[in-house]
Amino acid sequence: MKKTAVVIGVGEGLGKSLTRQFGSNDYRVFMLARNTDKLNSISDELATNNIESVPVQADITDKTSFMNGLKTIKESTDGIDVLIYNAGITAPDGDHLTLDLLNDHLNLEVVGAYQAVLELQDEISLVNGSILFTGGFAAVQPFPGFLGLAVGKAALRNLAKGLHDNFQSKNIFVGTVTIYGQIKPETHFAPDKIAEAFWKINQDRNEWEIDYK
Repeated sequence: MKKTAVVIGVGEGLGKSLTRQFGSNDYRVFMLARNTDKLNSISDELATNNIESVPVQADITDKTSFMNGLKTIKESTDGIDVLIYNAGITAPDGDHLTLDLLNDHLNLEVVGAYQAVLELQDEISLVNGSILFTGGFAAVQPFPGFLGLAVGKAALRNLAKGLHDNFQSKNIFVGTVTIYGQIKPETHFAPDKIAEAFWKINQDRNEWEIDYK
C-alpha cells in the first residue's frame, strides 16, 4: 500500500521536484497550490513516470480557501506520512519593506505553515509521520533587499525547532532543510538535488535541521 505525502506550495521548481522525489518512492502525493492549470499540467507530466499525484486547488493566503483544501486532503486519506510546507515569497523587497509586504511574508511563510500543522497533525500522528519545512539561509544571515524573506524564514525556523521538541511525544518528526543558495536548475542548488535532502532528513529522522550548502 502506498504511503501518503502532502506538498503545500507546488510550482515548476522545488514543489514539483519534491512531488517527484516522494512519488518515485511509492508515495501518493497531494499537491496544493493556487493555480489549477499548473497543478494539472504537473500532475500529467509526472504521471508519464508512473508518479501518482493529486492536485488540490487552494489559496494559502485565504484562510477559508486553504482550510477547504486541507479538508479535502483529510477526507481523501486515512493518514499522512509526510507533510511538506514549501510556500513562500522569494522576490526582493526593494529599497523599503512595507508593512503590508511584511504581513504577506508572515502570513504565507509562518501562519500558513502553522495552520497546516494544526489542521493535519491528527492524520500525521496516526502513522508516526513527518512534518518538513523549506527553510532559507536568510533566516540566519539576512542580506539587503530581502528583509521580509529573512524575517519570515527566521520565524519559520523557530517554529520548526519548537514543533520538533513539542511533537516528539506524539512520535511526529519535525525538520527543516535550510537552503544556502538560490534554487536554480543545473547547479548544485537544482530543485531535484534539494529534494534529495528532504528525502534524507525524512528517512533519518534525527537532526531537526539540514543545512544544504
